[in-house]
Amino acid sequence: MRPIEVCRHLKEATTKILLLDRGKLVSQGTGVVIDPRGIVLTANHVVKPFTSLSSPTIVGIFAGSAPVVFPTFFGDLSLDVGTPEFLRPLEIDLAVLIPRNDLHVRSFLMLEDDIPSEGTEVIAAGFPEDVKPPLNFSDKIRFDNPEVAEKEVQIRQFIAAQFRFIMFRSAMIGTVFPIYLSGKADVFGSKTPFTTRAAEFWLDNTSVPGASGGPVVNMKGKLLGIVSERGLTSTTDLTDQVDFQVPSGSTMVQSHKLISWSLEKLGETFK
Repeated sequence: MRPIEVCRHLKEATTKILLLDRGKLVSQGTGVVIDPRGIVLTANHVVKPFTSLSSPTIVGIFAGSAPVVFPTFFGDLSLDVGTPEFLRPLEIDLAVLIPRNDLHVRSFLMLEDDIPSEGTEVIAAGFPEDVKPPLNFSDKIRFDNPEVAEKEVQIRQFIAAQFRFIMFRSAMIGTVFPIYLSGKADVFGSKTPFTTRAAEFWLDNTSVPGASGGPVVNMKGKLLGIVSERGLTSTTDLTDQVDFQVPSGSTMVQSHKLISWSLEKLGETFK
């Protein structure tokens, strides 16, 4: 596919994700539809606060459609993949969102089964969270007014829909870390066996805040993985004893295969 065709397809299948608590924005990111029923993949850290909030709502903003509510999510996986004892288990920063009803969406991405190689050309998509309205509506609209406060969720969702500003970035896969998983995982109370060959990989182009959970596709338009985090020049503590310097000007992506093995079981759960 030509890049213009890939981007057109991405624009139709990618959604802005908002996590709200009693109408207030807690976090935001990006997600992508990977099933005609409207199942969405995103980064787990975008929606993880859901479990600690008093009245949480996960909302997806799609182009040309009304906001969609996702009642819950499946994610927050941490699996031991045979790493040395001094390293923490692999943190799978992926989550699956299943809508209340089938969406019958306009477009969705096919999943690439192969693990990409270094040098693969890709396109990433995401919604920058630093895109702002031309005026600060939080200052102009008095949410402390009880009558306005009752409509705060609708107002904020409307603003988010109006400024659905998506960015596309071309990149190359700079390095790939293969991951082989086999075992059982708890899928909403049911132990589900799985085996998968997946990967973490780094792109040679940095993402922007808000792009977390965004899709990374090859030039066939198939989903390779989900944006997990930006590269930073500071170090990240893996344990109390080990520091790992993250490459700057880059983006870490996790293969969809780290969680897409669960889709069949989740589909049965939410029928």
